[in-house]
Amino acid sequence: MPNTLTITLRLVAATLGAYALAVASSLAMVPLFIKLLGSLVTDAVYAATMWSYVVFFAVFICAFSVGSLNRLYSGLLVSGVLCLAIHFAFVSPATDSTPNAKLTNSVLQVIKTKAGK
Repeated sequence: MPNTLTITLRLVAATLGAYALAVASSLAMVPLFIKLLGSLVTDAVYAATMWSYVVFFAVFICAFSVGSLNRLYSGLLVSGVLCLAIHFAFVSPATDSTPNAKLTNSVLQVIKTKAGK
């Protein structure tokens, strides 16, 4: 593979892949902070946002230090799927009783009644 293509693919992984994994890790950390540590929603969101910066810069550095592109992209894919699995394991819209879920349900109820008129 040409060197310019390799560097371009690493740069794509370092920017877009790092951003996607940072978002996925942030989504995974919010319910973990709330359910396991008993944090408030606002504190959990703040801590998960700070965590996403760490993940972004770690992935950015690793994108240029990993030996092969296959290992880089498979690591991004596996990590992203794991983070989203953690998120969806803890977040269930039907049984979630947090204030945000109640607010979302009430907003949806208002939208349904407005659409019916």
